[in-house]
Amino acid sequence: MLLAMLSIPQEQVSMLENFLYSSSINMSESTRAAVHSFWKDVDRRFSFLEIEGLPAFQIRRIVFSVAGFTVLNLVSRVLMPRIFPEYTKILERKKKFSYFIQIFVGFVHACLVSYLAVDAAFIHPHSCPASNDIWGKSDRTQLLFAILSGYFVQDFGTMFYRETFDIPFAIHHVLFTICFVAVQQSGLLSYYSIRMILFELTTIFFQLARMSYYLDYVGAQAFFNQCFGVLFLIIRNIYGIYISVDAYRMLLNYPADLPNKYLIGLIAFANVTVHIMNAHWLRLILKKSGLFKKEKLDKTNNKLKST
Repeated sequence: MLLAMLSIPQEQVSMLENFLYSSSINMSESTRAAVHSFWKDVDRRFSFLEIEGLPAFQIRRIVFSVAGFTVLNLVSRVLMPRIFPEYTKILERKKKFSYFIQIFVGFVHACLVSYLAVDAAFIHPHSCPASNDIWGKSDRTQLLFAILSGYFVQDFGTMFYRETFDIPFAIHHVLFTICFVAVQQSGLLSYYSIRMILFELTTIFFQLARMSYYLDYVGAQAFFNQCFGVLFLIIRNIYGIYISVDAYRMLLNYPADLPNKYLIGLIAFANVTVHIMNAHWLRLILKKSGLFKKEKLDKTNNKLKST
């Protein structure tokens, strides 16, 4: 109804833009027209990047996502010493200030995309592609994929000035940036992609545990590590394998020939890769839990601290 009042095409308005428009419902007609014109002008500037299936406004979302997380990183660097000087001293003493800031950015990202994924999968599933809609798209899912892709690009860039460059995380980010951009372009398996993003629920507790570790909150670190371990097993391993098997079953039973088999192969390769990584990370989590010998545990702890 609101979109009709504003005469804005629904497919060109993101959820965040909807919020801005709805919050400015009392604006004059000329002001609303100016806002609409602003977004159209921005999209025209991104039109040179436009490719088939990926319009300018979607490219703009990805670029804005990269810029947004970059700004959050820079602003956090400025504000944290002023708001939390004691914590800053601890981090600078450990030479982990820059690393901690990006962990915080990762925490914000995980909270945001987890909320959007839960909203798309369970709160408003009617506005998203169905499980049998193999090439489905919706504005809600496109926004989610754009934010996720933007974060992966931004986080990959920060790895070059972190204290450590983690190869598994780098592979993960590059591979899934390509996959989620491909999903945005084609709409392939959006229903299942949304549910794979629910993996980020575990990342919330992983980042909280890492922040607690660097700030010397031992008790909090232990609690968040336990939450992370339980959720990792349930969401990434058990639920993740279930939803992947269901996606493969749907593809095998698809009544027509599947076009773009190379894209499907890329998504399948990424899916298998993430499950291999999840199995590897679960092994490290189990080792850290103390179920193994101490001499092996020390080595595992050092690995987890460096990620």
